Amino acid sequence: MSIVNFTIARDDLVANIEIHQDDDCENPNDISDCQVFNAERGVDLEAKAKEVFGDRWARRLATLAKGQRANTEDAWYFGIEEYRHSGSAFALCSAPGNFPDRQWDVIELAGWVKIPFSVGIAEEYLEKAALGVLKDWQAYVNGECYGFTVVVTKDGEEIDSDSCWGFVADFDYCKESAKSAAEFLLNKWSGHWDPPEEPGEVAAEPQPIAASEPEEDWRLAPDVAPVLEVEDDKSK
Repeated sequence: MSIVNFTIARDDLVANIEIHQDDDCENPNDISDCQVFNAERGVDLEAKAKEVFGDRWARRLATLAKGQRANTEDAWYFGIEEYRHSGSAFALCSAPGNFPDRQWDVIELAGWVKIPFSVGIAEEYLEKAALGVLKDWQAYVNGECYGFTVVVTKDGEEIDSDSCWGFVADFDYCKESAKSAAEFLLNKWSGHWDPPEEPGEVAAEPQPIAASEPEEDWRLAPDVAPVLEVEDDKSK
């Protein structure tokens, strides 16, 4: 069932657009080297810490819980806290969320965000990167994943279609991408799109609408500013 549906008409052509919730959205951890481990979602926190940090697992967990970043030989780790009440909201331990009923509904160390050294993020942007990864994870676990379908008809008969899925945490971008796809198909069938003139020549296609730049405020919880300078964990 669609969340939103609307049409764009041009002469005898109609593009029927539907925005859907993507119930089969890919887990962000499966498509990115920057990942979130969220305790109680398949793996126990202590068991996972022993696997990742080895003999120093207890010290590393204490470091994360204090809002400091920890590291292994190949990655940085940022502790996360989780507010669970009719869904989940997350914050980094270095910038605790302004959550209600903390004593009952907040897990103060619910896991971590992993940022591998190999992704090449400059040190001053590490925490912003971790917050971005956490934002996508929050949207994923809360079902804020979307996709669209576009069906073009002429005189009531379907003549073309398009679809795209996997828009995480960005309903507006999904909607704008659907409009862009619809406009492309309408241009194609109304003669406003120039086909290739020579064999092997590729016609220029309309460019998709670019995603807007992320806001400077990377907070997941209201009224909490990110702390960009945190003390490195010197114990290894």
